[in-house]
Amino acid sequence: MSAIPIAQRDPSRGLTAFRIFLRVYGVLTLAIFVLLFVGFIAQSPLLAEHGGPLNWTIWNDVRCGSEHLHVPPMLMVIYIVWGVFLLRAAGDPRGYASFLSFTMWANLAHGVLMAVQAATEIDHYWSKFLTDIPFVLILALGIYRWRRADRQQQLTRAIDGVGA
Repeated sequence: MSAIPIAQRDPSRGLTAFRIFLRVYGVLTLAIFVLLFVGFIAQSPLLAEHGGPLNWTIWNDVRCGSEHLHVPPMLMVIYIVWGVFLLRAAGDPRGYASFLSFTMWANLAHGVLMAVQAATEIDHYWSKFLTDIPFVLILALGIYRWRRADRQQQLTRAIDGVGA
């Protein structure tokens, strides 16, 4: 077996794999956050802080005393839009390079911060180490690996005079 990464051996395979990766993340992001948004807006008892079996999927309760919370649904809508743009970026990753760079860094920062916060209340947020944290860090790592392979491929093409 060769030590050369797949993306370098056959650039089209690496790009195809990355497009699939982005599509999977886009679909998962939409499925997760559309369902959470609907459940949150409907104030589903499944998401309730005390006794809701799906409360582990969100950081807060669906209500704060008698008031409905506003920040979680706003964040969910941002993730819904993010999912749509992941699907768009899957069609033309180089054309969405700036978005993918932002996505990589934002998810890395989000995952690291979330890990620190979850660790401070490990008895309550231990599940985040199996759900949210890997979800955002794997996305950041996937984009990083593709960007690195794509830069190496572009550099090789420039050195070889291909595509100039």
